[in-house]
Amino acid sequence: MTDPRSPLHHAPRALLLDFGGVVFETRKRPTGRDELAASLAARAERAGHPIDTADVRRSLDAGITALGHWKHASSRRLEPREMSHREVVGDFLAADLPTPVRTLFIAEAGEILEEVNTTLSDHTVRPGIRDLLAEAQRRGIPLGIVSNAHSGRSHRRLLAAHGL
Repeated sequence: MTDPRSPLHHAPRALLLDFGGVVFETRKRPTGRDELAASLAARAERAGHPIDTADVRRSLDAGITALGHWKHASSRRLEPREMSHREVVGDFLAADLPTPVRTLFIAEAGEILEEVNTTLSDHTVRPGIRDLLAEAQRRGIPLGIVSNAHSGRSHRRLLAAHGL
């Protein structure tokens, strides 16, 4: 008989948990977009392409809005497609930037998307998740973390940083 205090009363054969909303609670950081714009402007500067932080911020704002519309529209498709990191950065986040900066950001798209996720939002492990994961491990239940976000790299970094 299962211990009634156990986080798993009925053992499943496997668990798939969504990263955002299930494993982690995310909150938009009020200063996140400004911090990201400053970091990206500094990245461009280091590469010899100075750009005004305000220009980067405007492109980010427009790109994040457009990307949201794209995600909503894509959810209506019978066969939605996944965009590459380079498409997300080049066609959305950096679309309004000068060609040399946009080209740099496309080349570094994986790193940039990792930074986007961890800079725009704060992540807190949801209550009970540690107990659930420990119980699944104790019972030998296979577990996967899934997400529809653009950067699995940032998710893996956050999981490790929180000891998960």
